[in-house]
Amino acid sequence: MPYITIAKIVFVTIPPGLSGLYVMEDDGSNVKKLLNEVVSRPTWSPDGRHIAFSRDVSNIPKRQQYNVFLIDPNGNNEQRLTFHAADVDNSALEGGCTWASDSSRLAFHSNRSGTFEIHVIDIFTREIRQLTRVGWATDLSWSPDGRHIAYEHSPPFRRDLKRTIYVVNADGKRPQALMPHDDKSRYDPKWSPDSKSVLYNEYHQQEIPWNIIGEVVIQKYGTKNQQFLTLPQGWSIGSACWMNHGRQVLFVAKVLDDPKPNFDIYRYDLASEEITKLTNSPLNETRPHWISDDVFSVNPIEKVTTLWGATKK
Repeated sequence: MPYITIAKIVFVTIPPGLSGLYVMEDDGSNVKKLLNEVVSRPTWSPDGRHIAFSRDVSNIPKRQQYNVFLIDPNGNNEQRLTFHAADVDNSALEGGCTWASDSSRLAFHSNRSGTFEIHVIDIFTREIRQLTRVGWATDLSWSPDGRHIAYEHSPPFRRDLKRTIYVVNADGKRPQALMPHDDKSRYDPKWSPDSKSVLYNEYHQQEIPWNIIGEVVIQKYGTKNQQFLTLPQGWSIGSACWMNHGRQVLFVAKVLDDPKPNFDIYRYDLASEEITKLTNSPLNETRPHWISDDVFSVNPIEKVTTLWGATKK
């Protein structure tokens, strides 16, 4: 099925030593490496001017110091936004970024208050304010209509319960569970472009992280109805995001019975259920995030003739 929109996907590769921040086209072509280091959860600004991500800048043994950064889509003009410092007793952990629809503010999780809470930074003034006091709020998604933020919530004193998805008003008030805490673990929420549904991952028991079978779920906000993507058996499923204005989904998976399994990025068409493999390198590609090419007045990506695309039905 031919697609109409030409767009850009940002993603990261792992493990350390082979890590990097990349961009590519919708079909897996024109891959360009922007950074040659370990970064976490990259996300496009809605206006296409920046990519936000977090990175460990600690020089203290056995302590991490993840702070939030911006970079231009061509890999230039890297800027550090947050300066939460680690010490010998505590790591500093900030990330899980998500943008306001006008690209003027960036929400992120931070443990600067002693537990993980949602904070918001003004991109122009760099003023930071704490938005929530719910405890253990991580990995965020701001709805395009600006009204809500979805996030992962982990109950700190109930080890028998897994993390699940909550939704809070954009002013930090009225946190409510999208799905209740139970024996399932849900993570990495993403609001749909129309702000009516939340996409997330779900798995049924605590498995080895790199061998989670799992599901990709779409849930209409305000209901308990779940739509599961039809994915092959024996695939370990990772992070997912919306694509092509809500008509497709990007997700990460590896085929567990492959001799040398590694994570690749796939495109899933919601109407046809067709699956297209976009990356096919020896690395593990993960954490994709899509932006429409419509936002770019000038194409900011220097074209590269590398092709990582392959098709699988």
